[in-house]
Amino acid sequence: MRFAGAVFFLGYSLYDLDIKRILFDDPFLKDKCFFFLGKSPKYTAVQRTRRFGRLFTNSVEEFCFMVNKKSTTYIPKIKHFSTLSIKEHTITHSGQKITDRDFSNLLLFGLRNQNMMFESMKVKQKYLLERRDCGQVFKLIEEGSRIITICSDMGNGKSLFLDGIRIKALERGFRVFEVTEHNEEAASELEAIAKLKEKLLITIEEYQDWISEIRQFILNSNKEAILILTARSATHEVVIDNLIQETQLNSIPEIYIDLLDDSEIDWFIDVLNEYGLWGEWAARTRSDKFRLIKTNCRGQIHALLLKIIDSPDIGQRLHKMADSLNANKSRYEILLGICIMTLLN
Repeated sequence: MRFAGAVFFLGYSLYDLDIKRILFDDPFLKDKCFFFLGKSPKYTAVQRTRRFGRLFTNSVEEFCFMVNKKSTTYIPKIKHFSTLSIKEHTITHSGQKITDRDFSNLLLFGLRNQNMMFESMKVKQKYLLERRDCGQVFKLIEEGSRIITICSDMGNGKSLFLDGIRIKALERGFRVFEVTEHNEEAASELEAIAKLKEKLLITIEEYQDWISEIRQFILNSNKEAILILTARSATHEVVIDNLIQETQLNSIPEIYIDLLDDSEIDWFIDVLNEYGLWGEWAARTRSDKFRLIKTNCRGQIHALLLKIIDSPDIGQRLHKMADSLNANKSRYEILLGICIMTLLN
């Protein structure tokens, strides 16, 4: 239901408590739910369904007639067009089971799996943390913001935050694009996307390298085209004034996601318990683990990751990976150079 374009209820008046709870938990479903209750529905059914979508007093037979009539003239929009440097995201239903290794690969090596993220949000299996600030992003969009910046220090989850935003945007009917490479093709592809007359959400990481392209996009796109930009906090503070000046916007909202709130800390405690990644902290109480993340790690993801990597179990796994590289000095120096350049961005 979250990913459907529209949901039709035929002769159904919401007596089922579980279905009602699903609809109640996600207010965005109301805009795409349609109830066909027949010619003379009961007053109680009308009152009950009105809270969750649009009501029609047509029979199922009339609904089928309307669908048949529409299908004779309906031509679906051809949405997809080929891009090399910008990826269009679509809804996927892989049914893929999330394993312990999948999560540890995400946490330790940053190997993100898009199918698993959809699966995580669909079945509520712990893989992608839905940050509280996701809701703030869409609130700003509703209030008319064209550009929103997401900032944090390195390793505090900007890329994963964007993954969550993209999935939420697909739920809300946006066409969603991710800029993956910085080259001439990306600039021309952004220009082509700007001409689309649809609800668009485009994400760009390390936006400081894209100021001129962002300016062109804002000047040429429709009011429903939204840019979500990320940068490290220190970089953002240097370039934000230039971004405002170039785009000629009065202001650009800034969301800092460094600090985990208490519910997000609880999520990490649960998920590290579930996947057995606490190492020597496994036997500690929940309050000890909470205090470790909140105080020792200052409520930041990168500090928590360093703590986990420092555990004997994870440390042994990483040493095993590095042993073969240590045997070849030139390879080791290449690896070290990659690490340093990544750190310097």
